Amino acid sequence: MFNEQTNQFSIFTIGGAEQGVRSKLYPNLPPGVLVPGDPGVLKTAVPSYNHIFDPRVGLAWDVFGDGKTSVRAGFGIYHDMINVNSNNDTISAPPWALTVDIPFPTSLDNPYQGHVVPFPAFRPFSSTQAFAFPYFGNEFDPGMAYPVIQQWNLTIEHQLPKGLMVRAAYEGMESYHLFGGVEQNAAVYIPGQSTFENDQERRPMGQYFTSNSINTATGTASYNALALTAEKRAIHGLTFLGGFRWAKMLDELNGGGTSLGQGDYTTPNPKFDHGLGSYDVNRQLIGSYVWELPTFKSLGFFGRNVIGGWQSSGILTLRAGFPYSILSGLDYSYSGIGADRADLVGNPSLPGGRTKAAQLAEWFNTAAFAFNAPGTFGDSGRDILRGPGLATFDFSLSKSFPLKFGRFAETQKLDFRAEAFNLFNHANFSNPDNTITDPTFGEILQTAKAGGDPRILQLALRFSF
Repeated sequence: MFNEQTNQFSIFTIGGAEQGVRSKLYPNLPPGVLVPGDPGVLKTAVPSYNHIFDPRVGLAWDVFGDGKTSVRAGFGIYHDMINVNSNNDTISAPPWALTVDIPFPTSLDNPYQGHVVPFPAFRPFSSTQAFAFPYFGNEFDPGMAYPVIQQWNLTIEHQLPKGLMVRAAYEGMESYHLFGGVEQNAAVYIPGQSTFENDQERRPMGQYFTSNSINTATGTASYNALALTAEKRAIHGLTFLGGFRWAKMLDELNGGGTSLGQGDYTTPNPKFDHGLGSYDVNRQLIGSYVWELPTFKSLGFFGRNVIGGWQSSGILTLRAGFPYSILSGLDYSYSGIGADRADLVGNPSLPGGRTKAAQLAEWFNTAAFAFNAPGTFGDSGRDILRGPGLATFDFSLSKSFPLKFGRFAETQKLDFRAEAFNLFNHANFSNPDNTITDPTFGEILQTAKAGGDPRILQLALRFSF
């Protein structure tokens, strides 16, 4: 567990702030902000967990004793830890981060000569240190726990004739105590008095903080999937592997990421963001093959070395699009967070059979959404719509030509390879513009960031000996 020697990270509790509890070491800190060395505050700021038990268990059963049908299952518990970068976020954030201006010209041998050394790590604060208010708060929740991940699976596998194997598997995951920053100083909505300009005046602790993000571990996530697989082992030069996954991922992390030192949720209540994960792919089909094309020995040299002996391979990827939310674009909650979702006032679905151009111009029914009511965060759920899917086929054709002459006649060869990425040049698009205030609201403006490239062809020759 980390241990900052100069006490320059801090914890914060709303209860302490409401009761006016002040630090004994640094009385000028805001109420509710305490540091290691204050009564009841650990030197590590948050608890250490030195006796974590992470059991893992697995089993395998040959159902009929003939090696053709098996059942396998597994379960495990895992823990994560706070990374060093996240710790440094608090040490380098206000009120601990100090700066100093060094005028030039100055001595390059000792640029701090005649100036106060700015780095707290080298110069601990005195107990009378004055802090500049308001500042962006970045403290730890004193009850912060480590993330816990539970994973389990059940697989049934059966061997069929001619090298064919089929498999059905259930995959599950549940995690909790996920890292995230939760806003503790959101502006309070006052009907008739709230404006976009007076957020700071309406913050409960506006005297001390602009925004106050508490590093905590309150998030949860779950994943459940059915995976079907078919595999053919190499017989007569052909092998393939194909799989289909039907899955669902739920979490509360706005944008799909998790971090410390910033707000990760759209409201002070993380449960408001519970919904589909931003990286949820509910359907996905991936297939690949390798085929050693036959050699036409009856045609002599031409059959063996020109039209025969080629190897073909390919990868087919089909998946559903990623989900997304509809954003208001204006802070009508008047909270100062600025991540309000829209209100749902109609059916966002549009009729099928529309042209590609019509779909790109309006992917969903934009009239189904309106600005959120004042003082609310919007009633449309998180990630309730889904963007365009992806379809690609990558193909390659290769052959080795032996060169039976010269000093290295036994080993030298010329390898030729032709590759095509997105062979059929299928257009794959990103999610549409999802913000009401944008003039392009509902439009798809660009191709997908991953897998959105047009057809790419490349040829390669390699001589080896």
